[in-house]
Amino acid sequence: MPVHTIDYSVTVDSDSKDISELTYSDSFRVPISKLSFQTDTASMEWLGKEATASLTNEADVRQIFSGYVNDVNFTRFPDIYDVSCGNILTRARNHWIITNALDEYWTRSNISASDLVKDLLAEAGITDYSGEDLPFTFGTKHDVEFNLLSVMDAIDQINNILATTIYMDGSTVKWGQIFPVPDGSASLTLDEFISISKTTETKNLRNKVVVFGNGGIYAEASAVSPYLPTDFYQTAIVSSQLIDTQDMADQSAAYNLELYNKLGEELKVEVEGVPGLKVMDTVKVVHSPMSIDENWFVYSINHTYGETFTTRATLRK
Repeated sequence: MPVHTIDYSVTVDSDSKDISELTYSDSFRVPISKLSFQTDTASMEWLGKEATASLTNEADVRQIFSGYVNDVNFTRFPDIYDVSCGNILTRARNHWIITNALDEYWTRSNISASDLVKDLLAEAGITDYSGEDLPFTFGTKHDVEFNLLSVMDAIDQINNILATTIYMDGSTVKWGQIFPVPDGSASLTLDEFISISKTTETKNLRNKVVVFGNGGIYAEASAVSPYLPTDFYQTAIVSSQLIDTQDMADQSAAYNLELYNKLGEELKVEVEGVPGLKVMDTVKVVHSPMSIDENWFVYSINHTYGETFTTRATLRK
């Protein structure tokens, strides 16, 4: 496979930096994408500064990361700095909701799911936000209460109930229901590979969901799976005091059954670097020896830039 023209742009605090290696990783339902790079000149003053990274393969130039510097580590031999960065949702992971007393809580009532996420992000100073308008209201009978946990932990509770995800789209934080299946037309085609492998399994399949809520609320949803033994159910459990009506519990069970009740079909591929490949894309994979010619969902990616530029990806459908 030919090696095409490769270039990069990395900035810290808006200043361009020379690097020798770069790795970027992102994964579905893992909110904080990560960037790490090596350079022979760095400073501890970089900590907390904004960082960006773009990669180029011939005419394909894409900004793949925007976030903050988290760590600057120096190795004496061979005099190399390793710099690690996380996207803006690092602030949600590191900001804790703490009131003035253990028996006092951060509270909301009669609030839409999207607005609840919006208010939580604002606690961490994140205001560039766009949320999906789901027909789901929290705090209808009992107040939503949070204390002594991170903003991200609180949002994770909401995501577990609604089968939603939070992620970065450029500099905007987005939130909503996205299921890990191909959706719409493919953004690009992968038909040349350094390596490719396929796995099919039922380990993560859940064809029954049970939900426990406040005050003994209970719901369940199930479906017969053609991939499991007859009358056999693999079960997922959702339990939260935030669920305070039967309708909320029923919706949660239905959402999570849709998310988890599927056969695990997965491709692991490595290709020459593709800057435009990103998590949650739909891509077409063509590989005649494995009889593959169909669309797949991009579940995770890892871009590695050094002497060469390669992209590893996990694809699902």
